Amino acid sequence: MPTKLHVGNLDKENPIDKGELEDMFKEFGNIADIWVARQPPGFAFITYDDERDAEDAVKALDGKNFHGQDLRVQISTNTKGKAVDVEAGAPAVIAVAVAVIHAPGPGALHAAGAVLQGPGVILGAGAAE
Repeated sequence: MPTKLHVGNLDKENPIDKGELEDMFKEFGNIADIWVARQPPGFAFITYDDERDAEDAVKALDGKNFHGQDLRVQISTNTKGKAVDVEAGAPAVIAVAVAVIHAPGPGALHAAGAVLQGPGVILGAGAAE
């Protein structure tokens, strides 16, 4: 099954050439697609034809120094705009919202937050003074 990797912490000052990434990642298997971000720079997506090849690439390249940066390589959890837990196929957390409200007076700092799993699905919420 095709598996997409997110490659983060790429050099933002010097754009990375797609061919350089292909040379580094192709030793782990057949690459179906490579997309390198330009605006904003600093990350890429690499899609392997086989999930096992993608897992091998993560094990070998996560944390590897590339152009002076330690790469972050992980299985992408974003598939066509929907967060998906790769292991279980269940929706993953897609948003964490926190608001801090400061009102006049002693001890009047308040915070509220929520963890959202999907539209209308709240995993947890809370507030504090």
